[in-house]
Amino acid sequence: MSTLMLCGSPHNEDGNSTYFLKALKEKLSGKGEIYNIMQSSEISETAFLQALKNGENIVFSFPLYADSLPAYFLAFLKRLKTSAEGIVSQSRVYVIVNNGFYDDVQNNIAIKIIWKWCDKCGFLKGRALAVGAGGMVHAAPLGKGPLAKVDGALEQMAEDIKNGRSGDTIFVKPSFPRFLYTFMGNLSFTAEGKKNGLSKADIKTLQK
Repeated sequence: MSTLMLCGSPHNEDGNSTYFLKALKEKLSGKGEIYNIMQSSEISETAFLQALKNGENIVFSFPLYADSLPAYFLAFLKRLKTSAEGIVSQSRVYVIVNNGFYDDVQNNIAIKIIWKWCDKCGFLKGRALAVGAGGMVHAAPLGKGPLAKVDGALEQMAEDIKNGRSGDTIFVKPSFPRFLYTFMGNLSFTAEGKKNGLSKADIKTLQK
C-alpha cells in the first residue's frame, strides 16, 4: 500500500525534511507520494483526505521552529481537523522532526503537539523520529557520518509502516562532539553576519 508523505518545511527539494522523506520512500520500495504543504496546500489537503478514506499511512516531516511547529503547518493541521471530521479511518500517523540544535530531545514538545492533534482528530498514532542537528545529515551519505544512526531509525519506521505498528519515539543525536558542533555553529553564524555587514561586536550588541 502507498504511503502519503507531507513535508511541512518552507524548503522544497533541498530541505532536510524532504531529504528524510525521500530516504524513507526508498525504504518503502518507492511506494509513497511526497507533497510540500507550503508549496501545494490545497493539493496536500485533498491528498490527506483521500489517504484517510483509503486507510493509507501518513507521514509528516517538518523542522522545529521555536520548539514547536512552523505556523503555517499548525494552521494546516487545524484545517485538516475540520475537513476530516466524520471520517473514520485506519490510517496511522508517523512523524519526523529535525532541528538545528545538538539535542534530539528538543523535538519532544513538537511531537507531543502532533500526538495531541491525533487524539483530537481520532487518528491512530504510529511512531515519531526526533533528529538533532538535522543539517548534518548532508555531511555524508545516509548511514555514514555524524548522523549515521538516522538510517537505522528510518529503516525501523519503514518496517512499522509496512506492518501498521506503533512504537516509542526514536531519538537520534549526532555522533559528533558537542563542543565541535557549537564551535562550527559559531563560525557559521559569524560568517553569515559578515555577509550582512555585521561584525562580532554588532552581533553581541543585537543579542543584548
